[in-house]
Amino acid sequence: MISFGTFCKRGLLAAVIVVMPLVSSLHAADGDLEALFDDEFTEKDAIVVYDPLEPVNRIFFVFNDRLYFWVLKPVGKVYTAVFADEALRGCVSAAFHNVLAPVRVVNNLLQGKFKQTGTELARFAINTVLGAGGLGDPAAESFGLDKADEDLGQTLGFYGVGEGIYICWPLLGPSTARDTVGMAGDYFLNPLQYIFAAEPGTNAGLTALKIENAATLHGKDYEGLVADAFDPYISLRDIYYQHRRSLVASAGSAGSQDMGTEPGSGAVAYQEQCPSQYSNATFRNLAGARKYKQCLEKTGAQASVNRTQKQGRAMYLVVLDEQSALGQQVAMVTERHGQK
Repeated sequence: MISFGTFCKRGLLAAVIVVMPLVSSLHAADGDLEALFDDEFTEKDAIVVYDPLEPVNRIFFVFNDRLYFWVLKPVGKVYTAVFADEALRGCVSAAFHNVLAPVRVVNNLLQGKFKQTGTELARFAINTVLGAGGLGDPAAESFGLDKADEDLGQTLGFYGVGEGIYICWPLLGPSTARDTVGMAGDYFLNPLQYIFAAEPGTNAGLTALKIENAATLHGKDYEGLVADAFDPYISLRDIYYQHRRSLVASAGSAGSQDMGTEPGSGAVAYQEQCPSQYSNATFRNLAGARKYKQCLEKTGAQASVNRTQKQGRAMYLVVLDEQSALGQQVAMVTERHGQK
């Protein structure tokens, strides 16, 4: 039988896992909203999403929005009064990033990105020893070892698992069916869950610190989005999709470089998306089309992606330049109502 004290502790732990939309999507791009839309498909191709739960999702979006403005922001004023130096708050954020190295190491390894796996291992060792437990980033500043962020959601996308429906979770913020499974898997790779397994109060406090610290660093970006957007729900949803899709689409390029395939070598990185005979190919999603386009361009071809609509389906045509050595090639990429 669960005691009242245990129930309160668990309730507190659940309440402080407030990964608001601004943290889950904006923080991933270092608070730069424009960077999330800096993509060749953004201006000419609408972002297609599958959102059958929109009425419910909007309710949860409002709940998360109120939670930010009524709880996180007021608490953030006190927090920033104590930790006024933004650089110090940046160090706190870096320390939490460092402790989550197992998530990145395992997912880089699962994707066959052996160089990036080694990079993350080296970064963790250097930043832990020379960076005072991750408060600093000497791995990047002194050794030129840049971050190789990966999570299980990206890994599933790397292997062709579709996004599924869009979900705006209360407290957790924007996600998809695939990324929700990914978050659950990454949870078990978080060392803090085991270090403080017997101390839920401490674990809850650290989680609250992480979320509040991130909110003080990136909250202005979220506030600007809400103030400027005609429909903040749609805008944040599209930002999330654009960012996550760009991460999955770029995963193959990094993986091919890990295996020694350099751009311009003529080697085909994605045999299933870029067959040797260059015949018509059908893919399930836009990410597959991008991989196909990248693969074709590595052979020396010039390709572009055009989007059309037919019978409720988004159609993506990967078109080769007629003047290229490969001739004209069209790949039909279908996606039912935006669902991968």
